[in-house]
Amino acid sequence: MISCSSSVTKKEYIEWVENPLNGLNNNKTLGDFSYSIQYKPLEYILIKKNNGINEKKDFQNLHYIDLTLSNKMYSEYLKIDLEQKEDYYHRLKYFSFEIENDVKLIDGKDSLRCVFSHYERTYGITPYIKIVMAFEKKEESKENLFFTYHDQLFNNGIISIPIKRDELNNIPKIKI
Repeated sequence: MISCSSSVTKKEYIEWVENPLNGLNNNKTLGDFSYSIQYKPLEYILIKKNNGINEKKDFQNLHYIDLTLSNKMYSEYLKIDLEQKEDYYHRLKYFSFEIENDVKLIDGKDSLRCVFSHYERTYGITPYIKIVMAFEKKEESKENLFFTYHDQLFNNGIISIPIKRDELNNIPKIKI
């Protein structure tokens, strides 16, 4: 078990962040729909980008979260229950440009807005879709975070997925 007092290699750090047992990778299932989030600490992003510590200032003051959406009955998320061909393009536009209006990160009594979203288009190769997001970050909070997504596209209401503060405080340090 790795804890915040531990020092780990970069590879171990990535594995720790991505391990669902450590609380930064959570999901919620409603019927056939699955909503998964991956909280990405700043160090995780820098390791993945192979950037040095000098670029840390370019990425700080934001919370980074990947949202992954899937449906166990469909291999291509954008084609779920299509009624018209135009519906596909409406969904593509929604995930590319409008989803950030339907997501928030709740930190205590504050609703933090999405300042960046990027839909990773895979042209139906993957059985899921992924949206990379960044949210404002307030000063050192002691509250749990709640990622919320208002799924108006498939009428599943407001999906809320917690990220516990204890788990954020338990992120290990990287060996230098």
